Amino acid sequence: MGRKELLIDLYSYGEWAYGKLFAKIAELSDEQYRKVWSSGYQSIHHTLVHNFGADVRWLARWQGDPPPAMFNPAALTSAAEIQRRWADVAAKRRAYLDSLSEAQLEEPIIWQRGEERVTLPRWQAITTAATHGIQHRAEIAAMLTDAGFSPGNLDFFLYSMGG
Repeated sequence: MGRKELLIDLYSYGEWAYGKLFAKIAELSDEQYRKVWSSGYQSIHHTLVHNFGADVRWLARWQGDPPPAMFNPAALTSAAEIQRRWADVAAKRRAYLDSLSEAQLEEPIIWQRGEERVTLPRWQAITTAATHGIQHRAEIAAMLTDAGFSPGNLDFFLYSMGG
């Protein structure tokens, strides 16, 4: 398996894990969905908005486009809306990843991070975004578990064994 296939599999795993999370999020009351829990990036809603926005911004960077501003949590009103919009981003990301050659994965991408100019090989930038998602999915899973709605095991091994 080449690097490209590994990256595609890593993002497919993320989509699988988010599917499990969104299924449990749908069972929450609005109060539970918006509650600030002990772990995570504020509430489940804020964490979803943050990670969705990060995915949109990373895809823009990979493609050499200026990333849009981060999303305001008040502008995205529900988990169902975020899930619908994320499906579109996931399809665009899959098409982008499918289009890359192994040589393109080695090419640098460059962007500004405040005053700092950042340069990473494309494969590292793509991996960075994937691992960022893993971090926040784990936080959401912990919050769901605290609310009594555990999504179960989100381990990559289970995904690899057919979920």
